[in-house]
Amino acid sequence: MDEHLPAEAIAYKMRDPQWCLKQAAQVGPKCLELIEALFANRVLDNLKAAQGIITKAKKYGASRL
Repeated sequence: MDEHLPAEAIAYKMRDPQWCLKQAAQVGPKCLELIEALFANRVLDNLKAAQGIITKAKKYGASRL
């Protein structure tokens, strides 16, 4: 079904809430706390924001996040 999508789009679709929580836990307890707060209400509405936070952590490092 997704064969026509570029690799970046497929990777984005695979970053579900469980992936975000796992990555946030690896960044640190405060990051996990933030992602859990985002997901406390309207998970799918906040999924893109959570993915963005995880991306920033990978780019800037856990200590700066």
